[in-house]
Amino acid sequence: MNALQALLSADIIIPVVSILMPVFIVAIVFYFRHQKLQLQHETIQKMLAKDLPIPPELFNTPKAGAENLYSAKADKGAKDHPGRRLHEACTLIGIGAGLMVFFHFSGFSPVLCWAGAIPLALGIARLLAVLLEPLVSKKVSIDE
Repeated sequence: MNALQALLSADIIIPVVSILMPVFIVAIVFYFRHQKLQLQHETIQKMLAKDLPIPPELFNTPKAGAENLYSAKADKGAKDHPGRRLHEACTLIGIGAGLMVFFHFSGFSPVLCWAGAIPLALGIARLLAVLLEPLVSKKVSIDE
């Protein structure tokens, strides 16, 4: 086996690709974000050259973040929206369970299996908080 075949073997290629793939994905996202920003700046420069008024919407581009996904009112109350908190709880539960299953079946030390217990416990606690919040708020309002 020569040096090129050793370098192109699956034992080398798979870890290198799996480590570099997220870097390339982030680089692509940043590239297209930069292109969009550059186009926006060119548009503003052309409008200034023609002495046209620049609409404020051109500066305030809406962000397609989590606020728009979990709340009908993206500008107000999205952080405390119950759907968002439920989604975060389920995500943590999924991550924790996935880590536990991965470490259990991958042949690593059984102690590493418990690394998934941390996000799993956090997710269960958040889920309980979301489910028990209506009961606690009713009890507080009765006591007052």
